[in-house]
Amino acid sequence: MTIADADIIACFQQQPDSPPSILLVDDELNVLRSLQRLFMEENYRLHLAENAQEGLALLEQEPVHLVIADYRMPGMDGVSFLKEVRQRYPQVVRIILSGFADPKSMVAAINEGEIYKFIPKPWNDDHLKAMVSSAIERYRLVEENRRLTEIVRKQNRELRELTEELEQMVINRTADLLAQNRILSLSQRIIDNLPIPVMALNSQGIITVANDQAQRLLGSNLINRRDKDILPKPIMRIIQDVRKVGIRQQEFRGSLFHNFTGRAVAIRFSTIEPSDGVILVLFPEGDA
Repeated sequence: MTIADADIIACFQQQPDSPPSILLVDDELNVLRSLQRLFMEENYRLHLAENAQEGLALLEQEPVHLVIADYRMPGMDGVSFLKEVRQRYPQVVRIILSGFADPKSMVAAINEGEIYKFIPKPWNDDHLKAMVSSAIERYRLVEENRRLTEIVRKQNRELRELTEELEQMVINRTADLLAQNRILSLSQRIIDNLPIPVMALNSQGIITVANDQAQRLLGSNLINRRDKDILPKPIMRIIQDVRKVGIRQQEFRGSLFHNFTGRAVAIRFSTIEPSDGVILVLFPEGDA
């Protein structure tokens, strides 16, 4: 499980540790008290401020989900205050209360402070409660979307890093394979240019290497053929002994290939490990 996967699970399992926090800002104390009584029985944490400066100071100390501010206040008015809140704490939802039903002011407030709702005074309690509940839900949805967006960024970053790592592994592996192919090609050219027959058999007895001299001696198209179909039985018995006992090197002299070539040869067997197969080198008699 990646870190981003764990974050997704935590995001959907997350439960609020504390009730939503609401900041109420109004220069009229009786309005603050009325709002406090209205939400007292709701599952909210309430903070009260009598002006914009107090509200900003409180926001620096307490996490707040929703701010409800009066439109007209001495000093910094409600629109300017909520505009400042938006700049400092853009995730906080903002509602403004006003006893002045001026459509132009409402539009300006909504545009400048990106106000969620403009609620007239006197308010309807049920309507205001519904608006607050809607605002809190909006806050939660925005925060959840923000967390999920961050998780997606993490996943994309992890995926990008993994892709880059895999690409580098492919590049390295390709370079290794090219190097191995060059070595094998060079080895094959060296073997082909040897003046003596050379063959290699794998552990299943399949001919995997046969240079030009071996092809001239035993016939063409030796690759992928079984050793017992090509080699005389005496040589096959020696090969079997080499594989069983694990002899690293053994030499046999005689005219085993005389019937094939009309001349005697000496045969040298070499193994790296018995399970890896056998290398046969055939020398004309007197050269081995």
